[in-house]
Amino acid sequence: MSFITHIAKRAHRSEKSIALDVLAILKPYLPIGEPLPVVSEGPPPIPWLRQWILSDTSLWRDDILSMPSLDAIRTIILRAGTGFTIDFRYAFHLSRRAASSRIINALFVPGSDVFALIASRAEAIIWSSMPTALNYGISTMFWSACEGCVFENLLTLDMYASSSARIPPLRAPAMRNFSIHGVRAVASEIIPAWRGAATIPFSSLTGTILHSTQLRNVSLKGVSVPLDTPCDPVPRNLVKVAFHMRKPESAECALLSYFAPEMTATVVVCRPAYSDALPDWMWRCSAIGPTVPLALVAEGSQSMMWLTIMPLDELSSSLKPVFSDDIDPHGISLPRPDRPTLVVRHHRISRMYIPANGLPYASRLLADVKSIHLRVRTFVAREIQIQASGHRVWLLPSTHAATVLPVLTKLLRVVIQDERLNLLLRVLPKSCLRLDYWCRPDWYGKSGLGGVRSALRDVDKGLGIHLMGVTREVDAQAVSSLLHTTSHPGRSLTLVDERAPMANQVALSPLARRINVQRDTVFYYEMKSLALEAEIAMLKDQAH
Repeated sequence: MSFITHIAKRAHRSEKSIALDVLAILKPYLPIGEPLPVVSEGPPPIPWLRQWILSDTSLWRDDILSMPSLDAIRTIILRAGTGFTIDFRYAFHLSRRAASSRIINALFVPGSDVFALIASRAEAIIWSSMPTALNYGISTMFWSACEGCVFENLLTLDMYASSSARIPPLRAPAMRNFSIHGVRAVASEIIPAWRGAATIPFSSLTGTILHSTQLRNVSLKGVSVPLDTPCDPVPRNLVKVAFHMRKPESAECALLSYFAPEMTATVVVCRPAYSDALPDWMWRCSAIGPTVPLALVAEGSQSMMWLTIMPLDELSSSLKPVFSDDIDPHGISLPRPDRPTLVVRHHRISRMYIPANGLPYASRLLADVKSIHLRVRTFVAREIQIQASGHRVWLLPSTHAATVLPVLTKLLRVVIQDERLNLLLRVLPKSCLRLDYWCRPDWYGKSGLGGVRSALRDVDKGLGIHLMGVTREVDAQAVSSLLHTTSHPGRSLTLVDERAPMANQVALSPLARRINVQRDTVFYYEMKSLALEAEIAMLKDQAH
């Protein structure tokens, strides 16, 4: 006691708070339910410390299901008071259905003291139809126990389901966050569902959303939502809506449960059929108005392409890669089979085009572009990179980017950020007035500027060529030649060099320059080999 008293005086804190802090530090090393070490000598546990432990409810709130005993669970609940969390992910002792049912009855039967406590807490995790997940059995009593109940103080509700389930008609007037997660039944961890998702009827979903007047965030992941009853969208003051569903018709159905105002951040991740047209609901979800000028960003490789639609005035501030918003918060860039192919979020619509069952995707790509071609003012062509063998590898250049340009009859500007795509220069629309050509410091192959002059030989209209990026030594001769071409009398081409000096670039002797060229050539073919392997692997994945 004297030691704790001494520390408390120096820290200007109470003895109780110091003792509880020490206990909190030791708590991970002494899990509740495990016996304490037997001490053959010395006094029994200090009574005042036990009294402090029992009086601090925060020490018990996360351990409701940590012991395989109904009496122990009831005792811990009483010690936890209100505001506790019941998290079944840590209740590994629930390995038998019989044990699960007894604990479910103790926790969720209406009228019990325990149920009254649960109804007053601020968080909930409810599982449904999970017979094998995480080594324990859970019956549908979890959801059915909430039937007709009112949770006055419930703020956050996370529901998990692995098969068809009906959301109980519960009332949570203060609820602000509502999530349903479809999961696959596994033995040791939670794996989100994508294929074979749990089914949540539309009428069941809308009942919860409509009666929660304070709701701000809604998230549906790995579930299927069939439309079982007609419903008109209802305006809600939602801040964020996220739907991660394989079936686009489920996403469309879920969108009917509310009317998205301009301030709602809506995200939809789904996988439409390869032959399906772009859905009409994407415009409402993305909040892109019907008269807003557009920019198209094509990020592609030899086997696939991501096409992103965005407002023209946001192009300069967009993160790269554009289709994945740089950090890929929705996990769409992973080259796995059955991956999402349509991502709709605020002011962004991204769709992936890839051969389906050996059939090319050019026809669907062109059809989608034609549906918006009169609104597109800028077209950007970029590469797709992957991480391989510790390097950022550029996949092979796109084979279909050049098919898009002739369709864009109102296009004003073309931006080439992959200098392997000089073929685009031969199919520039007559409306195009400006070409931005990027010389990038991260490109490790041959300079593409050498082919610009020949590609523009037949251009007979006014075109401003802007060199962007950095000044590279390998481009010097090509830039000089291009400058001579644009200054030739009778040509309607102009050249503007907006490149910035490359950082850490030093002058080299002729011998050192030749050695660097040889090294760069070897490195280029090593990276190209990795790119070929990646392209083949992606095509194999899509074949399955």
